[in-house]
This record gives sequence, structure tokens and C-alpha cells, in this order.
Amino acid sequence: QSAILARPPSSFDAQAIANILNGFAKLQGEEVSVALLEHMSSAIVRTPLKYFDPTSLASMLNALVKTQYVDAEEPWRKLAEVARKIDPLLFDGQAVSTVLHAFAKADRFDRALFDRLALTVGEMQFVLEAQSVALILNACAKVDYRNPALLK
Repeated sequence: QSAILARPPSSFDAQAIANILNGFAKLQGEEVSVALLEHMSSAIVRTPLKYFDPTSLASMLNALVKTQYVDAEEPWRKLAEVARKIDPLLFDGQAVSTVLHAFAKADRFDRALFDRLALTVGEMQFVLEAQSVALILNACAKVDYRNPALLK
């Protein structure tokens, strides 16, 4: 952890942030230090949108949920913006379901985000795996999001 905290937040790219957060989330769960989470949150906020991809986005969100770091506004706001702005054609079913599930589990409903990803789901309806469909539906139910396109 000390090696990570010694580096400036701007020195981490999206993939490194995702890997660090996920590694600590798997090893320490809710016991990850607040200092590390704040440092990585600062890195998230400083990373330009164009450097994110759906996989690193989903991985970061999943790690934030695993560590119960759900009350910090800035990283969640930034990651919602990223999810809304990434080209929907870059998402696969797992990334969409992980993003929606993370926001729902963190009790952070963002209508614009859910609307955007609902359109993405509609475009991939024939390639979604059963687990992704289940996570998407559960996420929507948890935040009481109803979109007729998802229920077709």
C-alpha cells in the first residue's frame, strides 16, 4: 500500500486503478484503508474520460462496492459520467450488468446512466448470457427502474 500512496494520483491509468482497487478489494474487502480508497478515488477523478473502457469501469465499480466505499460522491459521479459517455458498442453483457449492478448495490440511481445502458442492452439482446440478464434485471428492480425496452 505504501508504494501506491507514494505515487501521485495522476500517475495511474484506468487499468492500473481498476487492478489496484480489485486486488485490495479481494484481499481485504471492507478492511481496505480509507487512505488508499481516497487516493484511488483521486486518481479516478483525475483520469480523462477518453482513457476509460467498459472493463476497467466495471472493475472499479465492483471494487468500490466490495470495499463498501459507496458514500464518496466524486468517484461515483465521475464513473457515472464515464458510463454514460463510453461508446455503447464497446460494452459487452458482463460490463453492462456489472455497472448497473454496482450502482444499484451502492444505492446510487442515475436515470441517465440506466437509460443509456438500457439502450445498449437492447442492441445486444441476442448475445446476453443468462447471468448478465439476471444481474441487469435485479439491478433495475433494486432501484425501481422501469424501461419498457428492457422488458420486451
